[in-house]
Formats: sequence, structure tokens, C-alpha cells
Amino acid sequence: MFLKGFLGFGMQPSAHRFLAILIALCGWGVLGPGFLNAQTASERQRLQKIRMEIERYRLLLSQQENKERNALEELEQIDREISLVTRYLTELRRQERVLRQRLSQNTDRLQQLQDDLARLKQIYARRLVHFYKYRNLDRLRLLLGARSLNEVLVLFKYSQMIARADRQRLERLRQMRAELSRVGEAYRTDLAELQSVIKEKSREESVLRQRKKRRQEVLREVKKNKKLLAAKIREYERAAREIERLIRQREASRLASPALLERPSEFPRLRGRLPWPARGKIVQRFGKVKHPRLNTYYINEGIDIQAPEGSAVIAPCSGVVTAITWQRGRGNIIIINHFGGYYTVYTHLSEILVGLGQEVKAGDIIGRVGDSGSIFGPVLHFEIWKEKEPVNPEHWLKKIS
Repeated sequence: MFLKGFLGFGMQPSAHRFLAILIALCGWGVLGPGFLNAQTASERQRLQKIRMEIERYRLLLSQQENKERNALEELEQIDREISLVTRYLTELRRQERVLRQRLSQNTDRLQQLQDDLARLKQIYARRLVHFYKYRNLDRLRLLLGARSLNEVLVLFKYSQMIARADRQRLERLRQMRAELSRVGEAYRTDLAELQSVIKEKSREESVLRQRKKRRQEVLREVKKNKKLLAAKIREYERAAREIERLIRQREASRLASPALLERPSEFPRLRGRLPWPARGKIVQRFGKVKHPRLNTYYINEGIDIQAPEGSAVIAPCSGVVTAITWQRGRGNIIIINHFGGYYTVYTHLSEILVGLGQEVKAGDIIGRVGDSGSIFGPVLHFEIWKEKEPVNPEHWLKKIS
């Protein structure tokens, strides 16, 4: 294999070839001090922060198990843990892709360095053999073959230049060996990082499966208990009031800012033509909704779209992410400001793929469908607000034939 003996001595490119290699290596970042780090400091901090949050919720769950059990509280804690672990796994998978790509690049660099080193060794070895075998004879030929003293001096000058070139070639060999050592160390570091990430990912995937299984058990208990079910509906309504508060707060900020007031919005002209935020069917419509088991009514400020878990959630129009939060009864929430007093809301997300303050365009994937905070399985709850009032999304979305 190419790795065998990659720290060995040898290789032969010309001066131009060698310079090209060094330039390429610098361009690749092999010589940079940060090359050996498979993850940047910020990436490590982000992963560590998520990890600490996961541990905190796991501690809360273990404490809950030692007390009188409250199914709704346990369900919330499980939802939060699942959301965090899903986010953590997304980061780990991204790191795995980066490391695999970097290992592939290191493999190519090591192969090229070893090939070039072998060629440089061959040419240097030939020069050494020639030098020790014919050094006295070459000088005699120079003296006997020269037609004048000036020609002898010129020939000796060129002989000295060749000797200097040999010394430079030897120094390049040493530099190339050192470079091979650095790239080899980067390879080993990245390989160790990759193995660690794969191990961590496998462990968390196993935990995620267990937590989802437990969630289903608790959810069945909630659904069978009318008292718990009614409490769950109240959680849902409290979350709705919190979303309303957030939007009113953003709208007040918009009205107080001349710059935001003047910013144009394409949202109004897209009425009846907005793309669907997720592919699925509506299972709860806008307005007054009757719960089938409790025979009670509640107000649905949006629509609920049943879709496969993990399927994409898109922004139907350009805007700015103005809120990212979590609420009992709704789980992960994103609110997008589309300007002109228009807002869209997305809840029950399994993943959030945008950041606060991020500009999004129509069609951008902002998250994934999930069941965080939901008792109906994977669903996207979607709302449209005009200033401080919710409007029926079905009046704005494209008609599906």
C-alpha cells in the first residue's frame, strides 16, 4: 500500500516540479497550522454545548423517574432530548463527511508526495554515483578538453553550479521528508477523529431509538387518559398564545422602524400561489376544531400537514428568520418575517436547519418534519399571520389538483 514506508527517503522532480509541489501543498493548506484539526474550535464548542444540553435533559429524566411520575413532564423532557440528540447527530454526520473528504485528500497528497520523493531520490542517487565515480576523471576531461584558460574557468564555474544544485536537491529531499511526516500525522489525526465520530454517532443513534420507543409508550398513556389529554390540549393552547406574543412583539418592532416599514414584500402578490411548506395532506384545518375524544373545541391558528418524519420543510417565500424557540405542545418552532406585516410559523420540527437572523429564499429548506410536541405523530403545523392576526393558509397556498 502507498502508506507503507511513506516516511522513507527518496524522490526526484526538477526544481520547477518541486516548487509546483510546494505551491500546491500550501494551496491545499497542508502547511497551515490548523490542518491537523479535524474540527475547528467553534465546531468543537458547538458540539460540546449540545452535548451538555443533552446531559442536562437526561439528568432531569433520571430525576423524574425517582419521583412520582408525571407523563406530560416526561413526554416534554423526552421530546427535548430527542430534538437535541437529532441535532447532535446532524452535526456528527456533517463532521463524518468532512473527515472522510479530508482523509481522501490526505491519501492523494501522500501518494503524490511519495511518488515525487521517489523520483527525486533516484535523480539524486544517480548524481551521487556519478560524482564519486567520475569526479577526478571529469576534472581531467575538463582540463584536457578545454581550448583556453577562460574556457577552463567557465567549465569549473558550471561544475560548481552543479555541486550547488546537488546540495539544494539534498535540502529539498529533507524538506520533502518533513512534509511527508506532517501530512502523515494529519492523516493519522483525521483517521482517529473519524473513528471517534463514528463511535459516538453509533452510540447516540442507539440512544435515540430507545428514547423514541419510550416516547411512544408515554404517548399511549397520555392518549388513554382523558385528564392528561385535556392537559396536553391546554399546553397546545398556551404555546399558541406564546407564538402570538412573539409575532406581536416583532410587528411592534416593525412598526417602530422606518427601514422595516419601507422594505418591500413579495408575500401579498403570492396569495393563492404560495408553494406548500411540506408535502402531505391536511389533517387539521384552520379555525375552530373539535377534539374527537374530549368533545371540546379549540382554535387552530393554522393548518396541520401530515408528512413523513424527516421530510423537508421549505420557506414558501423569501424573508428573515425572526424567532427560533421551543414550546411545550409545539416542540421546535421557527418564525419567518416576510416583511410588510406578513409572518409564517412552523412547529413540531424534528430539526431546525437555519439560524436566527438568517435570510432565506423561497424554496430554501429550513427544517424537517417531526413529532416534537405532537400527539398526532409526524406533522407540520403551519401558520400565516397578517400583522397581528392569523389567516387561513389554505387561501394562500397553491391549489393541489
